[in-house]
Amino acid sequence: MAASMASTKNSSTGSRPQATFAEAVSRALGPRGGVLLIDAECVLCNRFARTVIRADREGLFVLIPNHSETSARLLAETCIPEPPTGTIVLLKGGRSYIYSDVSLNVWADLGFPWSLTKPAFLIPRAIRDFFYKLVADNRYRLFGKTTACGLLSPEERRRVLMG
Repeated sequence: MAASMASTKNSSTGSRPQATFAEAVSRALGPRGGVLLIDAECVLCNRFARTVIRADREGLFVLIPNHSETSARLLAETCIPEPPTGTIVLLKGGRSYIYSDVSLNVWADLGFPWSLTKPAFLIPRAIRDFFYKLVADNRYRLFGKTTACGLLSPEERRRVLMG
């Protein structure tokens, strides 16, 4: 699922439209960059996030806990008032992605060997998302919850926004 980011227009003054917060973030990250909104309490989500940070040599992705003010603001501006439970959200290139589309888009952008997952896009989304949701609905039972952030290097910490 993908949705376009909303833009703000100042028609009363005829001035140039102001960029929304989400558009400003998107521009700062560049055309290939993205924001990952993750469940910070989910052990599986944290493992995914750590893997992305370590594999992302170009610094394409920034991570934000999905229950933060920054996350709420980004979601509101991207026409997702509240993220569906049990999914990481990817905001990239003016679009938002959920469920299996998140991991497949991230892996595709990270290059070899991660991009070897691209053929999974050929599997119908309904089937991919069924299995994604099955794991997501049971993630705390299967993998546990955490309240502690893992040890990150200074470079890795710069890629996690806690606001």
